[in-house]
Amino acid sequence: MTAPALSAWDNQAVSDWHLCPFFYYLRHERDWVPEGKTQALSFGTCWGAAMDAFWGPASTTPAYAIEAMQAAFKTAWVAEGLPLGVDLLAQEADSKGRTIENAFKMIEAYVVETWVAKDRYELVEIEKQIVPEQC
Repeated sequence: MTAPALSAWDNQAVSDWHLCPFFYYLRHERDWVPEGKTQALSFGTCWGAAMDAFWGPASTTPAYAIEAMQAAFKTAWVAEGLPLGVDLLAQEADSKGRTIENAFKMIEAYVVETWVAKDRYELVEIEKQIVPEQC
């Protein structure tokens, strides 16, 4: 199967073609997309909620920042429908390390590394979530 003649290729199209030409066809020619949200994307949404807590006005000490970030992450985690209190070994294998326990460790490391520099930055605005209109 030869690659179709497109006027422009983006990185995703090239990657999809190399992954599987039939997958490329379904995704880019027929516009088929998977239903639902991947766990990686959900994890990123939760991480964004934690960042909002860190850079928000309530983060007054490193300990409070960690607590607020973990609470924001956990709230977003539950809202995304991700599991709490499951077998960690099974969850680790399924999620490629994107577990709530690993996120909490990442949050602690982020605060330790970033807190010293935080005062050198000026928060201009916290990004507002874009919610697409329903069809």
